[in-house]
Amino acid sequence: MVTTSENAIPWTVAALRLTLFPAPSAAIDASSWWTDVVGEDPESEVSNPRAGHRSYDGSWSDGRLALSMKADRIDWRLSVREDPHDLFAGLGPLDSVGNKFRELMNRWFALPSCPTALRVAFGAILHHPVLTREAGYRLFSNLLPLKIDPVGSTDLLYQINRPRASNAGLAGLRVNRLAKWVVAIGTLATLVPELTGVKSTPLTTKFACNLELDMNTSPDFQEVIARDSLPAVFEELVRFGGEIAQLGDTP
Repeated sequence: MVTTSENAIPWTVAALRLTLFPAPSAAIDASSWWTDVVGEDPESEVSNPRAGHRSYDGSWSDGRLALSMKADRIDWRLSVREDPHDLFAGLGPLDSVGNKFRELMNRWFALPSCPTALRVAFGAILHHPVLTREAGYRLFSNLLPLKIDPVGSTDLLYQINRPRASNAGLAGLRVNRLAKWVVAIGTLATLVPELTGVKSTPLTTKFACNLELDMNTSPDFQEVIARDSLPAVFEELVRFGGEIAQLGDTP
């Protein structure tokens, strides 16, 4: 269990992702995945046999869920519904939204048609609105091993990978723990058609601390990850992501 730091940022989830790279020997039968996992038909389906791509999309919980499949990659993505009036809308806290997403993915892992994997990844886009860029830098100063001048600095981008040995029961497995920190700037504007084009008039500028996470099993691991090992591996990836979000950049 991760103990929350007193300096932790109350992150809101903008998007979550599970990526699975199937083993070459895996037989892929995705015809009923969406219905079996979500419990209802998708709202849309797109198929491109020539490109070897198929995707499904629909509402789930308070967001949008998508399943995308290529020959060598499968992605489940949960994202916030777009709101032009809310630049940093979110699905809710990482703990609760992450647990719901993990439970949904466990339904997929439990299907006999879920493939074995070469690699697995958990991705997240998190944000926390702040009043100014300087306020965002002050928050980052508590979570990053940097001395940041909040007033005299701009364009800060901090990205690092902190690999760690896995404890999910697969000998020799290591996990890449990649995190990218940035203060994002968003502007709401009105667009007015004119004879010479469209005039944009800014209405308001908003700021948010953004954290992008990519927890992924190392490509150096040569063994196939069996279907019954997928829940433990994915749970560990989610936990590693939550640890970084709560404690900051830790080895």
